[in-house]
Amino acid sequence: MKRSRGFTLVELLVVIGIIALLISMLLPALNRARESATAISCASNMRQAGYALKLYQNDNKGMLPRAYEGTLVWAHQLRPYIPGDRPYEKIHCSSIDLEINNSSTLTFGLNVDLIAFDLSMFKRTDRLKNSSEIILVADSIAHSMGPFHPYTAFMLGPEQGGSFAAFGVGKVDYRHNKTANVLYLDIHVSAERDLPKNDNASEGNQHAWVGIR
Repeated sequence: MKRSRGFTLVELLVVIGIIALLISMLLPALNRARESATAISCASNMRQAGYALKLYQNDNKGMLPRAYEGTLVWAHQLRPYIPGDRPYEKIHCSSIDLEINNSSTLTFGLNVDLIAFDLSMFKRTDRLKNSSEIILVADSIAHSMGPFHPYTAFMLGPEQGGSFAAFGVGKVDYRHNKTANVLYLDIHVSAERDLPKNDNASEGNQHAWVGIR
């Protein structure tokens, strides 16, 4: 009776090498698929935030929520318009592993040029002409790590030299494979790679932030 021949050490090493090569080829594709899935989930959450903002506007004469009301930032003022026990967790980017609470921690920033800090600053965004081009909300992160948490950037505004260069103001975060999810004033969401900076540098930059009246 013939005895079966087992693998030699060389053959075993070749098989292990082939498996390792296949894994190294598949992992980038799997990572891209996972990143794509989280980007889609983030966009869905952002769109839901947009619908809630619209409902808020309908109840408040076309005005967006204030930047913060007491200790509650704009997203948490939308609680009545989002179902569930912890609605503010739905206004959050799925790719960021972060406990969202009812303070200033947020992964989406609202365009600071469209919102108010006090009653004298309220703006009617429903009168703007280019709503499909005006940035309403985007993935956000603090301008610098500094003394604040990187995800306290619940507003999007200039880094310095302006009255809004303070706590809570951040920049667009291109966190999804070098793109950022952006919610526009007409409530469509788009993945953007290079947005104009909100730095008051020129009118060409500003139409995407302050709009055309």
